[in-house]
Order: sequence, then C-alpha cells, then structure tokens
Amino acid sequence: MKYFVADKNQVVLGTESGTTWGTLHTSGTWIGMVQNHTISDNEGITTYRYAGTADRNVSTFIQGPTEVTGTLEFFPQDFRFAYYALGSCAGNGSPVAHTIVEVNSDFVDPFNSGTFPSFQLQDAQVTTTGSNLVRTCAGVMVDSATWTLTEGEPMRCSVNYVAKTCSFATGGTWTATESAVEPYTWKQSIVHLPSGTEVDSVKDMSITVNNNLEVPHYCGSERNIGMPIPTNREYEISMTMNTTVPWQNNFIATYYKGGSAFNMMLWCPLSSTTNRTMSWAFSGCYVTAVDAPSPSEGVNEMSVTIVPTTSSITEKANTGSYFSF
Repeated sequence: MKYFVADKNQVVLGTESGTTWGTLHTSGTWIGMVQNHTISDNEGITTYRYAGTADRNVSTFIQGPTEVTGTLEFFPQDFRFAYYALGSCAGNGSPVAHTIVEVNSDFVDPFNSGTFPSFQLQDAQVTTTGSNLVRTCAGVMVDSATWTLTEGEPMRCSVNYVAKTCSFATGGTWTATESAVEPYTWKQSIVHLPSGTEVDSVKDMSITVNNNLEVPHYCGSERNIGMPIPTNREYEISMTMNTTVPWQNNFIATYYKGGSAFNMMLWCPLSSTTNRTMSWAFSGCYVTAVDAPSPSEGVNEMSVTIVPTTSSITEKANTGSYFSF
C-alpha cells in the first residue's frame, strides 16, 4: 500500500491568459516556501423533498452552483502576491524593479480581461503516476491577503482566494524551479512612522488587504461562478510593541486621541549585495484602536490598529516579471 506523504506534496503557480479569465498561459512558477494549502471544493449538491413521494427519505439530488475557495500559506521570497492583491504591476531591468499599485473597479488590467489579475494553482499529492492526487484551481483571484511578521521568524503570507473551477487528475504535474534566495524575515523588516522615523520596538506586525470580492452566479450561466467583482478595498495594520516613552505618546496622544493622519512604511532591505529590497508605503493612515494594559510583571506592551487609505509597493527582486505576456 502506498501512502500520500507530505514530502511529495507540491503547490505550483501558473499565470493566466491576458485575454481570457480561467485560461492557463504559463505553468511552473515557484510561489515561495509553501507551508500549507487548503482547497474547499463545493459541488453544490443539494437534497430536496417534495409532496407525493409517500416516503420519509430524500426525494432527489440537484446539482447546484459550485464554489471553490482556498487558503495558501507560505514564506514569501518575493512580493508577487501583493501584485495579485493590489491589482497592477510594472517592472523590468536586472534586478527587476517592480512597482505595485492599486487597481480600482473602473480600471481594466491590460494583462487580464477583468479588473484584477488572475492565476492558477496546482496542488499535487504525488505517489505513483496514474494514482496522484492532482487538483488545479483556475481563475483564481485574491479575496484577502495578510503578511505577518513575528520576532525571530520568517515573514508569513496567508492568502484567501476564490476560483472559477477545480479540476481533478491523477497523472503528471507541473514543475517549478525552486528559488534559492532567502525569504523575507523579521530581521530585515523595519517599520517607519512617519516615513523615515524607525519604530524600533515592534514585536509583531500584520498587514491585511481585503478586496471583498463579490462572487456572482448569474441566471442562464453555467454552475461555476462568474468573474468575481472587487468591491470596497480595506486595509488594516496591527502592531504589538514594547511600550516606550516617545511611541506611547505618539500613538495615544497624537494619532489616536488627537486624530492626526500620518504616512508609514514597511522597509525590507533584504540584501544589499543582490539588490533585493521592498518598501511598502501607506498614506492617509489613522489609528483606530490602542490597547495598553498594565500587567503586574514584565515589560509593558502596546497594541495598535492602523487603517491606511492607500498603499503602493516598490520592490527589487531577482524573480523576473510577474507576468509573461
């Protein structure tokens, strides 16, 4: 008996066509150091009962709308998924200089038929050709994504997505060349607030982008979803830090109680030798919550919730263009 064991699992990304949502363009792109991938593939089979059967059992089964969602967690070695979350990217040169910016609903991405770029994910549990468990999600779009920093650990990215379809196969799989570069970690991640002033006691931090995708099932269409529609974009930044004299006053008196807006930045100078850097700038930020408990022992900590208005990313990476068409 052959078992499916985790060392043979692989999750690989594919870019989609520049003209058709759900159509593969190029397979075999490395995602990052994947930690977990979960697919929820709902075939929408519903049971119904109706009068006249003279039976207590289910009367019939009807195939309803399909719904495919999933969660992907990995240690990022680049910021490709920030492009998929925000919507637009331009970049070329060596190393590639990526500029990742927001896309609104009235902007059509020239690299995709919809308002947001889509991609594919192939999840393969490998044992023997002909007996593999290979699931390929097509027409994938990022519903929300969170980048998390915790002291002493690699950066973690968690992506919640919706997809048009999830197909099943047992044969061959996509292949991707493993990236040998270091992932982003806590030690090269510096918070500036406002830009240029370092917050030097941050213990953990999370940045969430939520696209609030609306997923339609139109009358007269197939069982699969229609192209997801991004509605209101929402940002949230959460930070926990050791409480210090200047920052306690800044966050509580100036930004929270005082209601002052500010700009901030996450600066990640990953490698000066290979020109791998990332700066994520946030504008029009407001502090919406502060928690500063007074414990009986230990170092005081303060937790802050920040809501930015807009953001953009400038990244230098050696992973090439994030689209190939």
